[in-house]
Amino acid sequence: MQTINTKELYQLYQQKLIDAIAAKTKDIALARDIVQATFVKAITTKSPLQNNEAAFAWLLRIAKNELADWYKKQARNSKAGNNIEATHELSKSNDEVCNKPIQKYVIHKLESLPLPYKNALIYADMNGHPQHQLAAAENVSISAIKSRVQRGRQKLKTAVENDCVVDTDSYGNVLDCTSKIPNCSCG
Repeated sequence: MQTINTKELYQLYQQKLIDAIAAKTKDIALARDIVQATFVKAITTKSPLQNNEAAFAWLLRIAKNELADWYKKQARNSKAGNNIEATHELSKSNDEVCNKPIQKYVIHKLESLPLPYKNALIYADMNGHPQHQLAAAENVSISAIKSRVQRGRQKLKTAVENDCVVDTDSYGNVLDCTSKIPNCSCG
């Protein structure tokens, strides 16, 4: 087993991490500070990785956590609350920009599901209609529709995860999506 060489990771991924964080903050100096803190944490933390294959995703997750910590610290230090509003606006705009590609990709994957699952997900999840209405329209039991929705969600999740690594928060909101395959439009 090959162990992680931090110096090698720094040389390989420093600029990529700076670019990723700078894209979110629009501040290159802040991005450099965040990346420096990221590597300090990576060095002092015992790596869960045994090789460099997933190192970039691990480092990017640390960097995003460092950025979130920085925003929280700024919000605490702001007496007037201006930074809280700016942080919220930046977060909102990043979510809108970052989630659009994944939304289109998920819809594309949804279209490839078998028809009963596709219809159940579109009707119940995307359009927000009650499942009992779909059950009545298709003349099947409510439990059958609930099963279709659950199976459809699982099939959709599996289809997306076959092509992408999706990081979510505790509420299921997409934080990051990294493609496993070339030319993937997930992010």
